[in-house]
Amino acid sequence: MEVKEQKVIIRQALPGEVDILLRIEAAAWLEKAATREMLLSRMEVFPEGVFCAIKEGRIQGFAVNEIIDLNKFDQNNLSWALLTDNGFLRKSHDYSGDSLYGVSISVPPYVSDKNVALRLYEYGAKLAVRFNLKKIYVGSRIPSFHKYTDKMTAEEYVYKKTAAGRILDPELALYVSMGMKIERIIPNYFTDPESLNYGVLVSWTNPFYPFTKHSKLLAKAVSALFRL
Repeated sequence: MEVKEQKVIIRQALPGEVDILLRIEAAAWLEKAATREMLLSRMEVFPEGVFCAIKEGRIQGFAVNEIIDLNKFDQNNLSWALLTDNGFLRKSHDYSGDSLYGVSISVPPYVSDKNVALRLYEYGAKLAVRFNLKKIYVGSRIPSFHKYTDKMTAEEYVYKKTAAGRILDPELALYVSMGMKIERIIPNYFTDPESLNYGVLVSWTNPFYPFTKHSKLLAKAVSALFRL
């Protein structure tokens, strides 16, 4: 008998699910995992920005986002810590901002369904449309850079492509494959030995913003129908 695979459902995370989210966070990020205080602060500051992926009745992963105005930050120091108020969002989240910033996405290595991460990214785009935001910004790791540091600079590596025309770094390539644009390379983005502490700011432009910017109701209606 053929068993139909269950779909991944995305919904806002609930305060009572903090313990579950913390276990997922620990499995995904190990020693870099957010603390309980950080996670509770994120859910309090921008509850809509914390959403989880559910499959077969279980939370498989979750994402955290905030709204920012990138121009209000020191352009010479766009570290993850600065952009997220050290992970608490209290001083960085800004409902009057024009862009969504992806604080983190937590999917443990034991989750084999790649659709979990993809659906979380897709829901982030829907959220940006719903809140009538111009862009989404995400800081990508470049975890394979440490293998090439003796051959090329970070800038050369970021734009380096394989013979097949794909971005050389696998994580950065994933974002580019989803239609995101490389904005800038950020030294000392966060502590990440594999990336030599570099991050790459990538962006997705909301294609509906020119039509919805004057109508919140229209933006909500479009977001309900939108899929990547």
